[in-house]
Amino acid sequence: MRGLPRRLIGVSLSMLAFTAALAAQTPPRPTPREAMDRALTPLREATAALSLTDDERTRVRDVSDRGEAWAAELVEAEHHRDLRGAQARGRRIAWLARVLRARVEAMRAQEQAAQALTATVALRATVTERRAARDRASEALVAAERQDAVSTRALPPPDADASVMVAADAATAEAGR
Repeated sequence: MRGLPRRLIGVSLSMLAFTAALAAQTPPRPTPREAMDRALTPLREATAALSLTDDERTRVRDVSDRGEAWAAELVEAEHHRDLRGAQARGRRIAWLARVLRARVEAMRAQEQAAQALTATVALRATVTERRAARDRASEALVAAERQDAVSTRALPPPDADASVMVAADAATAEAGR
């Protein structure tokens, strides 16, 4: 019986050494939360690079939700050791990060275009108002000139007496010759 415990101790020690060697070779598996964080890294980097406002975050929330769902699928695929499925979902998440970036850039460009259009409309309104005011002033001036012309027709020209006198002088001078 004395040999059995020594063998048992020897086998136990060799199993312990084997377990330690095996543990040293395989990296520890991340927790599900750590795996989710790692899977969502492309989306988080995209949002950090864009410096999203609260309004923009709200408007692209559907993309973020889809990314979280795909990250959960990626973690599940890694858990089941489905390497192809995990890689495919990783590519989907990277693609989703590009979609997020493109959507935010498009929203920002659309907002800038809307602001430019609003400014153009305001400028056009100002120009139109000025033209209308100029046209009204021009019409008022034409109406005043017409009124002045009507009132001056009723009166003899201011130099009418002088022209009559010049004509009379000319007739007298001709008769005296």
